Amino acid sequence: GSNLKNNYFIIKNKIKSDDLKFVFINFSLDDINSGNIVNFNSKKNSIKNKSFLELMKNNFFVNKLNVLIRSKSYTYVLVKNYLFNAKEKYYYDALNTYNNKSNLNYMKNYLNKIDELNNEVNSKIIFLIIPYSKQITKENCKKKDISETLIEKELKVRNFKYIKLKDQFCKKENTEKFYISFDPSHLSEEGHEFIAKIIQEKYL
Repeated sequence: GSNLKNNYFIIKNKIKSDDLKFVFINFSLDDINSGNIVNFNSKKNSIKNKSFLELMKNNFFVNKLNVLIRSKSYTYVLVKNYLFNAKEKYYYDALNTYNNKSNLNYMKNYLNKIDELNNEVNSKIIFLIIPYSKQITKENCKKKDISETLIEKELKVRNFKYIKLKDQFCKKENTEKFYISFDPSHLSEEGHEFIAKIIQEKYL
């Protein structure tokens, strides 16, 4: 349930810089949304033509409540994803946030702040770009979406070290086991172990 803002404050206030080897930051597709930035759909369609579900989804207070509970409760995420088959929906909703200028400014702003901290700790911050399950399908393994392009671009501009885990995931079969059941983004125990081995081989 974290995002770039949370990660910035954790590094700034909770991590001691003395005797520090590495700081790893998970960077997922939906981490450029602060939870306060709502990417409303186009208003071309009249309210009369929208379903009750669509109206609820675009309601500001319902949206805020959903974001809050989703960030706090794994059970809520599991049940919701099971009922609504949200694997594809969450991916495209998260992808759509990269078309929102406020979200992109949020990403750049907090990457700049993290970059300042990175200079203070002698470039020991390493980003782990964790893919959504939809990003590692056979079709999507062969191409980059807008989120991948922009995240890599912004990390390179600031000379951040990073591991793009999609490349390693796409080399494996049965990658569904790397994610919690019915969850498009949160890793299972096996998924965490897979990433831990990659980190160990590369940095430890």
